[in-house]
Amino acid sequence: VGLGAIGQRFARMCNAIGMNVIGFDPFAKELPECIQPVNLEMIWRESDAISFHCPLTPDNHGIVNAQTLALCKKGVIIVNTARGGLINETELLAAVQSRHVFAAGLDSFAVEPMNAPHIFHNAPHFVLSPHIGGVTSEAYISMGVGAARNVLEVLARQ
Repeated sequence: VGLGAIGQRFARMCNAIGMNVIGFDPFAKELPECIQPVNLEMIWRESDAISFHCPLTPDNHGIVNAQTLALCKKGVIIVNTARGGLINETELLAAVQSRHVFAAGLDSFAVEPMNAPHIFHNAPHFVLSPHIGGVTSEAYISMGVGAARNVLEVLARQ
């Protein structure tokens, strides 16, 4: 869910390892061939794993909740590297504890930095990271190169 640059890159990686990739993004104009565009209902009902790569908006706040999780296949895996507000944390925890959701991998949370204690601490079937998914040496180099290009572009216009 969310097919901007990051979502499309992730979809290509999933496709490269043999996954059938379906995706939803109401704003995506062109998608790679490896992504079959579908509506959200199909995402919920058909996916073995659902990964979020979208901004947080008033329309999608709390989109992962008891109602949407109930639509999912038993054993679905939820991954959120986007924004914590997409997920109702209490309802996701209940879905994992009931084993309807097999596991969750989360890189962002409703409150950041995550407070201790947190309902996900010591909860089985959760993989947690402190919103550092994009913190790599490559990301920092890319940000530096992008900033330098922007400065050069501004200077060239003067």
